[in-house]
Amino acid sequence: MPNSRADSQDTRRRYTIIETALNRLGYAPSFTNEPGERALLSLKNGMYDGDARRVEGFTQVYPEGLRIEPHLSTVRYIAVSHSAEIRPAGWAELEHFRIAYVHGVKAIDLATAHAARRELPKTHDACLGMVARRRVDVCILNAPQDYQPPAELSGTDLYATTIAQMKLYMWLAPSHRVLAERLRQVLREMDRNGELQRISGPGRLP
Repeated sequence: MPNSRADSQDTRRRYTIIETALNRLGYAPSFTNEPGERALLSLKNGMYDGDARRVEGFTQVYPEGLRIEPHLSTVRYIAVSHSAEIRPAGWAELEHFRIAYVHGVKAIDLATAHAARRELPKTHDACLGMVARRRVDVCILNAPQDYQPPAELSGTDLYATTIAQMKLYMWLAPSHRVLAERLRQVLREMDRNGELQRISGPGRLP
């Protein structure tokens, strides 16, 4: 991860929100971390009841899933390049660039289908290394709000631009419609009284 401490803090806050809401409904949840692609397959195969970190566009790959609103946190998508002249302001501007992003990040996969060439390294560090070595023009990172990519790597200056902000939601399997509605009610109340923002901290934008 680009900043394991920042990301782990964001993950803990998100889990705390979900645990708090489910505890109030009489449930004691357990959490398992898996790579994005594997987690999706596990969810579809009924191994899990839900997923705690998916953007709104998750419906494109899991249309039967139940999105629980309000959102839990907000993720940034950062374009890191090796040139001050390569500063894309949004997804559309990636069309003619060679890009890299970590394998299994569905949100980036869906948003960059139009890119000229895509490489899928296994880690964020490998992605940044590809930019530093000029194997690609841009590395796309998904990161917490307080993450800043390095300004230099292996003697190459790096230039970072935020290209998008997306809300992260909890999703439940389609068999949990009653629970989904009850969770929505609890989270809406936590949002109204400010508890949701207090737990999530700076990682959640309105």
